[in-house]
Amino acid sequence: MQINTQLITASQVTTNPNVKLDLVTIIDFNDATSIIYPLSDPSNTDFNAIDSNGSIYITSGIATAIDKIIADTKYKTYS
Repeated sequence: MQINTQLITASQVTTNPNVKLDLVTIIDFNDATSIIYPLSDPSNTDFNAIDSNGSIYITSGIATAIDKIIADTKYKTYS
């Protein structure tokens, strides 16, 4: 996907200290919410894992994303 080429990965940060690592999480929010890719370096993301099966439960998807971003202990994602 085009978005993958725009994201800054950990390997790019090590070669250029003037950039910050982008973080990505992929959450499927059909009938139930599930995390396809946990919040981390975008270098291994597969946006092709996103599907359109089932109902759309966007409220749960957004709530799960916010919970994961706030609860993250490896990356400081808020001040």
